[in-house]
Amino acid sequence: MVFSLFCFAYALTGAFSMDSITDAQARADAQGYMWFWLFLAGVGVAFGTLSWFMAKGKFENTEGE
Repeated sequence: MVFSLFCFAYALTGAFSMDSITDAQARADAQGYMWFWLFLAGVGVAFGTLSWFMAKGKFENTEGE
């Protein structure tokens, strides 16, 4: 979860600094990096949640063998 918080904070920093970028190409690149960091934050949340469910035993085999 720390990783996803870091990625989300980095993406927000990039989003809030968009106003200071005047070059169109640089703005498009910065926006791409912002979406990339948001994607990484989402992956971190997904894997963190999945590992939390696995630790709690939510994915046990319920079928009889």
